[in-house]
Amino acid sequence: MIAIDANSLSLLINPSANAPLDPATGNVVTRIKERFDFFQTKLAKEQETLLIPTPVLSEILIFAGDSAPLILERLHKSARFKIVPFDERAAVELAIIHRAAIASGDKKGGSDESWTKIKFDRQIVAIAKVNGADTIYSDDKNLANFAKLADLNVVRVWEMELPPQSDQIELTFPSD
Repeated sequence: MIAIDANSLSLLINPSANAPLDPATGNVVTRIKERFDFFQTKLAKEQETLLIPTPVLSEILIFAGDSAPLILERLHKSARFKIVPFDERAAVELAIIHRAAIASGDKKGGSDESWTKIKFDRQIVAIAKVNGADTIYSDDKNLANFAKLADLNVVRVWEMELPPQSDQIELTFPSD
């Protein structure tokens, strides 16, 4: 199973949203729509489900404005999307994550973010973990670090696969 964070979900919903920078080049990641179209094609082909933790959904809906009902409708219509709540199992997992951080001597886990943001990010990780995710798509540095500590693979937008190029080369000849 694959989980997704708000920054990646916002690009999936709206490929013209602000794209992140590729840390290797310092440039804005290009071909966002192609990356997410190919991602969705692979999800469908592999019959994979994309988990959307409810804290992620709330982040998306905050900024969706009048589009919120349309976004919800689109997410509910697709068999590829599953909105997953912060429930009792996630609460237990979150407690385990927090206790491990406290036991290591750094309850913030090396993050300089606010305690509220840390708890929010860890909720997303806990929800993903208890719902069987092995990978999370996120460009949030802190969430990615927490996900790695929870043994989740992290895929950032600039790491997403692009569709294969055609083997055919298009030749154009001048029309004299």
